[in-house]
Amino acid sequence: MASNVRSLLQSSFGDGPQWEMTAASRVVYTILALVAHDLGVTLGHFFEHKIPFFWEFHKVHHSAETLTPFTNYRNHPVDKTLELFLALFLVGALGGTFQYLYPGGVTQVTIINVSVMFFVYNLIANLRHSHIWLSYGWFINHIISSPAMHQLHHSSEERHFDKNYALVFSFWDYLAGTLYVPREKEEFKWGLSNQEHLDYDSVASLYLTPIKKAAALIGRSRATPSATVSKL
Repeated sequence: MASNVRSLLQSSFGDGPQWEMTAASRVVYTILALVAHDLGVTLGHFFEHKIPFFWEFHKVHHSAETLTPFTNYRNHPVDKTLELFLALFLVGALGGTFQYLYPGGVTQVTIINVSVMFFVYNLIANLRHSHIWLSYGWFINHIISSPAMHQLHHSSEERHFDKNYALVFSFWDYLAGTLYVPREKEEFKWGLSNQEHLDYDSVASLYLTPIKKAAALIGRSRATPSATVSKL
């Protein structure tokens, strides 16, 4: 993706400015890469909830009634497809743009070969799927999504439905009107509403139930037009 974007820019505008990467530009690139990645993940996560086909697979993640760091890996293989595609697309487009501007090469600021931004974030990321309530406070929670805010996203209570999709930056949710910032610790249950989490009570059901439900969904969508025609 990055090479394609670089080639497109070069063919459209000619050679770039031939800038050299500096410490400041590395910091800017590192921050923008995190922003691009987070936007892609947030959009994908939003679509996983809003597109019925993908929601059937994303339910596996939300069927957990208890949150632990392992819940982060409680996903159907089909799930996360949109998130990964959109994140890679946006990060690749950003990388291609920087390669065009800095033909000598672009690198992020890293710690043990991991982006410093992701390294710092991942130090506490596992608390997102836990019973440890960690809030950053009213103001910062409007900018960065705290573990407490993602715990609310897993709530089975209606007041929390369709809230706090963002992975890192909660201002995406603010812009989309899906932000829920608690002023104090709230009590709630995890899982799916209407006891639907009971459909995912075994390893086999975690893998097979989404496929069955998605297939039934497609079958109903195909049957609806023909049913409508028969009534005319």
